[in-house]
Amino acid sequence: MRARTGKSEKRSACLTFLWPLLGGFILLLTTPLSGWAAQPEGEKIFEKRCGGCHDLPDPNKPPPEGWDKRLDLMAPMAGLNKKEKNEVLNFLRSHSQKAEGMLSAAEERKLFMQKCSLCHSEQRVFLEPLTPESRRHIVLRMQERAPDWISPKDAERILAYLDQGAPGGKKPVKKKVNGDAGKIFRERCSACHNLERVYLALEKKESAGSAWMHIVKRMRQKAPEWISPKEAEQIAQYLKSLKPTTSSHKK
Repeated sequence: MRARTGKSEKRSACLTFLWPLLGGFILLLTTPLSGWAAQPEGEKIFEKRCGGCHDLPDPNKPPPEGWDKRLDLMAPMAGLNKKEKNEVLNFLRSHSQKAEGMLSAAEERKLFMQKCSLCHSEQRVFLEPLTPESRRHIVLRMQERAPDWISPKDAERILAYLDQGAPGGKKPVKKKVNGDAGKIFRERCSACHNLERVYLALEKKESAGSAWMHIVKRMRQKAPEWISPKEAEQIAQYLKSLKPTTSSHKK
């Protein structure tokens, strides 16, 4: 009797442990997936009712007359009531807005690359953290320096692109550089500048050896995580060692 009682108690304890798990599993199977990124109602109606007669149009490409007028024409043919029509219209509008936003960002990025990459690399916007105020100050200052190249409208579009976080831009990945100071200079400094600027400064004798340390220190202050103190010292020494070409001496 005691053995049977012991087995019964173990069975009862097992069921007490398993029932909540089984109950949760059954609830999981019978619960609708509404909270699990379920397909929007408008999208389901669009696919089921609008695809019955023809290929589905691309939701990201609204027709020339717009989705409102297109649905005014097509809703009766698809047998959509007022509620169903509004569900489909909201679905199509949301897709169009996303597509327009992506297209606008792509155009603004293209403008940024065209106007700003002559002097700066695209990666610079990720290396030098700026407030919206300081960013505006810099862009407007660049526009004032080259008004024939960057119009006031261009400047505002570039600022809009940068204020969004420069979507589509490639964030730089810091690589460990093993080698001489020249390799460190090329790897670190090319992330923000066209290196030709350095060699042009040498030809024009705009930067004396003593000035390079000040310049490199200032650059490191803008991107301290990108250039270590040791690398800054190596870069400055490398720049000091550079000499103008022979042709510039003859001139």
